[in-house]
Amino acid sequence: MLVGYRRNHHYVPEFLLRQWSVRKETGDDVLLAYSWSSHKAEVALKSNLGPSGYCYGRDLLTLPDHPLGQDHLECGHFEEIDRLGSNAHLKLLSDGVEGVSREQKEEFVKFLLSLEARRPDVLSRIRTSGVAGIKQQLDDDVEIKSELARFGTDESPTQFYEKTVGSVENETVSTVVEYLTEDSIGLPAAMNSYWGIKKFSGSLKLVLSDRPLIRHGVSGAKNSFWALPLSPDKLLILSPSDHVFHSLISRSPGELVRKANISSVSNCDRYVFGTSWYDQRWLKKLFDQRGPHAQ
Repeated sequence: MLVGYRRNHHYVPEFLLRQWSVRKETGDDVLLAYSWSSHKAEVALKSNLGPSGYCYGRDLLTLPDHPLGQDHLECGHFEEIDRLGSNAHLKLLSDGVEGVSREQKEEFVKFLLSLEARRPDVLSRIRTSGVAGIKQQLDDDVEIKSELARFGTDESPTQFYEKTVGSVENETVSTVVEYLTEDSIGLPAAMNSYWGIKKFSGSLKLVLSDRPLIRHGVSGAKNSFWALPLSPDKLLILSPSDHVFHSLISRSPGELVRKANISSVSNCDRYVFGTSWYDQRWLKKLFDQRGPHAQ
């Protein structure tokens, strides 16, 4: 990595987090970020930061010495996904599913897939076990080793690749991440799904997890579905199954909000964002069911 180069990369874009901003008496827009404090066995609340203060990792997407630049993954890939995803998100909020074109649907699905592809633990696994697996495949390839021997080099295939082509880690991370957001089975499965938005009123409010996309089942399977809180009062639901989709979209508002919030708390990595200063009590019950998680 270049000396002195440090940058924060967000894995949940600000345009989505901003939907959960609340106004403080000081006039500042902040997020109410709830997390589980294991040593106190209670829900902790942070309320001093805005959307830019959460869901980022230092150098999360940095690709040192990449020929297209160390910011290639962010600027050349996720930046465009987020721009188009933000436009589709606004359209879904204002005009509903009916007002979104097929092209915008595809752009939004890529955004949904990207929410998983850039999670810190996913990127960590790619950088460790994924890279190790690719290196092992290279070094075990009999034909490559034979060809290198013919040219009189005693370098391993991995050493030769990195000397002549570039970093195996950079190539693996960028290739896998781009595959997960562009070509994975999740894209056609979601595009061929039933889409709907459930709107809630009154005191019924959705929370947003720092792992926003709620997924059930394998993509494309008959019992599978995706759900994403678009805002505190709107939930997007996708399923390839007519039966599953209609059973979800027809549930009572209270039950659907409860189920979605349970899933959000269960899946969160650390934070859950709410819109009320009085959410600690019911969130404590959900965190208790999930088990202790350090703040």
